[in-house]
Amino acid sequence: MSVIQIDKALYIGQGLDRECYLHPDDPGKCIKITISGDYRQHNDDIKYYNRLQKRDICWQQVARFYGLCTTSSGSGLIFEVVRDFDGSISRSLRDYIRNNGHPIDKAQLHQELSRLKDYLLEHAIIMRDLKDDNILLQRLD
Repeated sequence: MSVIQIDKALYIGQGLDRECYLHPDDPGKCIKITISGDYRQHNDDIKYYNRLQKRDICWQQVARFYGLCTTSSGSGLIFEVVRDFDGSISRSLRDYIRNNGHPIDKAQLHQELSRLKDYLLEHAIIMRDLKDDNILLQRLD
């Protein structure tokens, strides 16, 4: 197994425990790497996403999980990158709420959150840390 070299220029963002980078060999994927030393979420994600894969869920509103990798910064999890119609990385709900250059229509937001709730219930998906900075709003036009 080859080691994927993490390039700081491909940095996307950071949560409490992990940093996220674009995959250097595939712009449609990203790699999440634990930086806190606490691998509980990392290990829980592996188990949960493997269960979702075995159930063959519809990945329409959840970033697809592609598995594990070894990077120059440690073990990583590979996920789909959510992109807008123009190729830019989709922004978080938090960015829209704070209106960081992204105005949002409240009625449309209510409709989209309702669709997300229905999707999660229909596919029996329980998301860990379902909060405004972990929900991406994908612009389709």
